[in-house]
Amino acid sequence: MSKKIKLLMAGTYSLALFCIIPFVHILSNVAHAAGTVDLPQTSQTTCYNADGTAIDCALTGQDGDTRAGMEWPQPRFTDNSDGTLTDNLTGLIWLQDANCIDTVGGISRDNGYDGRLYWNEALTWSNNLASGNCELTDGSSAGDWRLPNILELESLVSIDYGNELCGGITCTSPAVWLTAQGFSNMATGDYFSSSTVIQEGQNDLAWSVNMSSVYLYMGFNPKDSYYNLVAVRGSSTGPAKVWRTGQTTCYDINGTLLVSCAGTGQDADLLTGSAWPDPRFTDNGNGTVTDNLSGLTWLKNANCANGTRDWQTALDDVAGLNADGTMNGNNCGDISSGGSHQTDWRLPNSKEILSLIDFSHYNPALPASHPFSNLVTWGDLWSSTTASALTQGALRIGMYEGYRQARLKNDTNYVWPVRGGILPSPFAGGDGSEANPYQIETAAQLDAVRDYLTAHLILTADIDLNVAPYSQGEGWEPIGTFDAPFTGGFDGKGHSIVNLLINRSDQDYIGLFGNASNAQFSNLSLLVNITGKSQVGGLVGNLEPGAIMAVHIHGSVIGTGHTVGGLAGRIREVPISSSHTIAVVSGGSETYGGGADIGGLVGNVQNDSSIKDCSAQGSISSTAFRVGGLAGTLWASTINSSYATGSVLGRESVGGLIGHNGMSTISVAYATGNVTTTSNGTGNFGGLVGTSDSGASITDSFSTGDASGVDNVGGLIGRQTADSSVSNSYATGHVIGTASNIGGLIGINYGGAVTASYYNSETSGQSDTGKGEPRTTAQMRAGIAYAADVTYVDWFEAVTPWSIGTGFNGGYPYLAELPRFMISTSISGSGSVSWTGEYPHGATAELLLTPDSHWSIDSATGCSGSLTGNLYTTASLTEECTVSVIFNKTFPWILFMPAILSKKH
Repeated sequence: MSKKIKLLMAGTYSLALFCIIPFVHILSNVAHAAGTVDLPQTSQTTCYNADGTAIDCALTGQDGDTRAGMEWPQPRFTDNSDGTLTDNLTGLIWLQDANCIDTVGGISRDNGYDGRLYWNEALTWSNNLASGNCELTDGSSAGDWRLPNILELESLVSIDYGNELCGGITCTSPAVWLTAQGFSNMATGDYFSSSTVIQEGQNDLAWSVNMSSVYLYMGFNPKDSYYNLVAVRGSSTGPAKVWRTGQTTCYDINGTLLVSCAGTGQDADLLTGSAWPDPRFTDNGNGTVTDNLSGLTWLKNANCANGTRDWQTALDDVAGLNADGTMNGNNCGDISSGGSHQTDWRLPNSKEILSLIDFSHYNPALPASHPFSNLVTWGDLWSSTTASALTQGALRIGMYEGYRQARLKNDTNYVWPVRGGILPSPFAGGDGSEANPYQIETAAQLDAVRDYLTAHLILTADIDLNVAPYSQGEGWEPIGTFDAPFTGGFDGKGHSIVNLLINRSDQDYIGLFGNASNAQFSNLSLLVNITGKSQVGGLVGNLEPGAIMAVHIHGSVIGTGHTVGGLAGRIREVPISSSHTIAVVSGGSETYGGGADIGGLVGNVQNDSSIKDCSAQGSISSTAFRVGGLAGTLWASTINSSYATGSVLGRESVGGLIGHNGMSTISVAYATGNVTTTSNGTGNFGGLVGTSDSGASITDSFSTGDASGVDNVGGLIGRQTADSSVSNSYATGHVIGTASNIGGLIGINYGGAVTASYYNSETSGQSDTGKGEPRTTAQMRAGIAYAADVTYVDWFEAVTPWSIGTGFNGGYPYLAELPRFMISTSISGSGSVSWTGEYPHGATAELLLTPDSHWSIDSATGCSGSLTGNLYTTASLTEECTVSVIFNKTFPWILFMPAILSKKH
């Protein structure tokens, strides 16, 4: 898409416009360390201070802020219309009537205890449940159903029930919340699980979950007392699978160890849930341990804070760990980020701590092979989860046996940070797939892209990065590194990112994106102020492979080292199309592979890349080699329908378009900027290309800028080798060299083919032949006024992609295939403007202003032009624009003799 600017009589207006199912979030889609299971979220979305007052969650580190874990599907449960409910989070199937009092397996629940049973009775009743009982029509048989183990039972609990509505009012307990989800007769109080307490001397207790307490208690009760039950069947096949408890032994109601578990229906008999991986834990050797069950990474030092802390201090300790690697002044030993500490630790939520618990062990309740150090085996751990009905309290998990209970936040417990796992998308929408990309509308969401390197993303709004921390110090941190490149897709959807500041002069891979591979970028405008070292670009430092389409850069891109481009530092196997830069680009004296590779669009263009319908405007400079207005180096690649207009300064192999053209093809291209040498310059300076070798070809191209250097200086090419060629091209700039091998078209030609290519012998100051043919200005320009040479002009008119005409490109031949822009006029007064219409991209237009009789030209403005007499000359056109002309009325002088009256006295 072209830009369009209209400069009207009433004032000046400038507009820059560059070429370029409702969302339902079901599941988080974030790359994370692979585990056997994905832990679910707790459901908490709100945050509270230590006094229980609701606060904004942002940056608190609380569960409602981080929301770690698999997001709950909506609806959470599906009514199967057969007496069962399917939990869409875990995949388990539950008995809908939780307090069915039918007699099953000889066990009656109509016993005067409101359907409650002893533990052994609950096991028998559940194991014998079948279709025909409790209004079941699901076709199930005896043996399909069971009493859930402690983790299956706990999976039913909504930790944040106190912030949800049940029948239009706030839910008052987990049981009431479950009733609102479709369960019937869900009683309050404790529910038995099939899991036995393993602690010595307490095997007559069974694990249970309280469905009414504000303390969200998960603990144990005597097996010979009456408690509630709800039956379950099936395997956990949902997105958040329930894992095994670890139990392998069975005990009767009196706590006596059984010789065999077979047929008991106990936890250790059925062994339901996902099996633990072997090994369960991996010591990473860097101060961290990965749990291979959950994929979570824990500090190896389980007591880095060296003591108990109140809840808010625990959160602050973890923030300190992210800031400087310490907690309570103690170095935690994390060197997992390239020898330094990670910065994304968090206080774990209650589900994450629960995932560590081995219900077959106690003191501590962890797998026997765990590699953790400094673990207080009898201590309780703070979670980041607030008790939603006791908001001045937070959940804690006991390491001795694994119980859960809410305690007041001003109590003290131990602190054990975690990182990794599934975190919710920070974006405005989408799921990161190509069909439903993540939506970015804020600076913070743009910053979050670095954690979603494989995702597809789009902008849904313009973004201003002139906010902390992106506008301070080193500024923006590039997305994608050498070891972890961005590999997704980024579509700006025509939006812009402005005030991108990067000040990292000693760092490589610099740009909005630092390093990318197999990535696509499109439809984006950037306003940048970037300083890096090497592999520096406005959009991306390095891209290999990938694609760039309709990306536009304004501003400044500076590299203190090598490989610097206004759009990209280096590309390989990358097509770039319809992209433009208006930027100052400079590189240092450092070289890589013999050159600095500095270019207005790309520093170094490598194998099988292409540049089409692109341009670069702005000055380009380096004190080293291979410097070009569009690209420093073009190797085994192509350029078509592209141009550069900025001045270019370099030491060697310097060109208005390309510094070094090797084994590549340039066609339908031009450059208009002046090419000059540094004070220590050597050779190979060309108005279009500095050096053309290794089988390179140039066709249908021209340059109009001056070329000055030391040795091998040409109006079009500085140096061309025998295996390279140029055809159908011309140069008109002034050529100056302080040493030898100076030419109007080519400085030195080592036998390369030169076909139908010309230079202006008057403007160049040269007269050489055999490496380009000289022509006078009159011979090279069109129109009767220039008395053009018919043979020369007819050649350009007859051969695609050339054309020539008065008022176009100063009368010189122009490339008709390049994009064209409309020049329109706004006229005030009486007169006409000739030669308006469409002009090729980058051309200048000469408009003839003709006032009518008794009118004169007052002024002409627009298209960044200037008025000389009756001729208005525009700047090089890169957009559609309007020239506004004012004609003033003039009046002829009327000579007359005034009447002289005399007065009689």
